[in-house]
Amino acid sequence: MTNNASLSTTVTLNNGVEMPVLGLGVFLSPPELTATAVRVAIAKGYRLIDTASAYKNERAVGQGLRASGIDLAIRLRADVAGIR
Repeated sequence: MTNNASLSTTVTLNNGVEMPVLGLGVFLSPPELTATAVRVAIAKGYRLIDTASAYKNERAVGQGLRASGIDLAIRLRADVAGIR
């Protein structure tokens, strides 16, 4: 990977899954702004939304995903707390 990462640049993880290197982080994003931010990010080409239940804005993230109008494959990562 070069320093010229774009929204389509990915990295292959040890399990073979390709993951975008750039994404939208929603930590501390107020729920009233999050849905719009997610929808716009997806419209601009983002395919990684970094979120966690601890952020307390998962409903707004879901609303933004739904409002984007595109088919998405959603991958969930097990929480550090041991959820499998």
